[in-house]
Amino acid sequence: TLRIDVTPRGESQLRRLPLLVDDERVGVIAAYQGLPTSLCVRSAAVELCELLNRLGMSTSDAIQYLSAAMRVRIGNMFEPFYSSYVYLDRATLPVRLPEDLLPAS
Repeated sequence: TLRIDVTPRGESQLRRLPLLVDDERVGVIAAYQGLPTSLCVRSAAVELCELLNRLGMSTSDAIQYLSAAMRVRIGNMFEPFYSSYVYLDRATLPVRLPEDLLPAS
């Protein structure tokens, strides 16, 4: 099931990169042309850190949590297009996701 909602920019929990939320994971996809895979992974991790900040975690706690709990899947690592999916298991999230980010029931 795909749900598309329009939310004013100032009210959105989302920022620059696509956020994927399902029953098991919360993750961010980063894809760039001409930039290395490591920047895809870093960009997605920063986006997750910022989400955790907006949900109430301090930056230092979010970084420590991400360092221990985040998982990375590489989508493509051959020139010229690079991509990664950085995610967290929802069961380990130390913060509650707002209702508008939860998958449709």
